[in-house]
Formats: sequence, structure tokens, C-alpha cells
Amino acid sequence: MFPDFYFHMTLSNPDESDNWEGELGYVQNIFQSQIDLNDKIDVYMCGSPNMINDMTEILKKL
Repeated sequence: MFPDFYFHMTLSNPDESDNWEGELGYVQNIFQSQIDLNDKIDVYMCGSPNMINDMTEILKKL
């Protein structure tokens, strides 16, 4: 349906009962390893105001 859409999710502090097997850590720290910086991208974010502010500053520098 959306061949060029990719969804990357990370949890910073999952409960053991979640059995989370995905990325761990803050999105601000793993973002650049998850995307090809040579591609033109659109970024949509949701989360805490601190995460949004940090990511906005990171994206401005790209």
C-alpha cells in the first residue's frame, strides 16, 4: 500500500513482561543509524515534548 513508508519504533524503558525484541534506547540516539541520510525523507514524530524538541534540533542540522 505504501512501498516507501518505513516505521521505526524504539522503547527506552520497556517492562520485562513486554517481551520487547526491538530497538532499545532513545530515538534521538539511534535515529541516524536507522535511515539513509542520502535519501529525501519526511519525518513524523509523536512522543514527549523533550524528544520532539531534541529530534527537531537534530533534523535541523541534517
